[in-house]
Amino acid sequence: KDILPKNDSKVESNIKDLENIDIKEYVKIGMPLLVEIKRDATNKKGARASTHINISGRYLVYMPNSSFITLSQKIEDKEERERLQNIVSEIIPEGTGAIIRTSAVGKNKEELAKDFERLSKKWNTITKTEFAKEDLPMLVYKTNNLLQKLVTDLIDFDLKRIIVNSKSLVESIKIMLEDLEA
Repeated sequence: KDILPKNDSKVESNIKDLENIDIKEYVKIGMPLLVEIKRDATNKKGARASTHINISGRYLVYMPNSSFITLSQKIEDKEERERLQNIVSEIIPEGTGAIIRTSAVGKNKEELAKDFERLSKKWNTITKTEFAKEDLPMLVYKTNNLLQKLVTDLIDFDLKRIIVNSKSLVESIKIMLEDLEA
């Protein structure tokens, strides 16, 4: 089920009855397959991989292989939910999807569009990666580390100071902040 495209009407109509779907129509032996590792392997289970890619940004999570827009459940105001839904449906291409994060509340179209543009550039970098069959499997993109995730998530909470114990981390944080403000 996870490998099947989300925006294929034939799949959507048969998704409850997976026995009617021939996986050979979607995957061929030796075919390169772009996946996202959703969960690392543990000592009891293998890694969980998915073809449904998510790229997280400051206000949005871009889902290039999906065709729906959804909102964080923490956004409770009905008018704000509708406003954000309308803005995001204008800025993302048809046939792609997004999750609108809680940090998007109160943001204008330009701010959301800028965040989407950054995510779109990341996706283009990923899909334009050139490789030879002998290079496979290969890592084509690595998401933010824990520090980058924290800075991205906390930047909108009136962050005044960040204390770290490494000069290299200070430089990394400065670069992250410049990227977020760009």
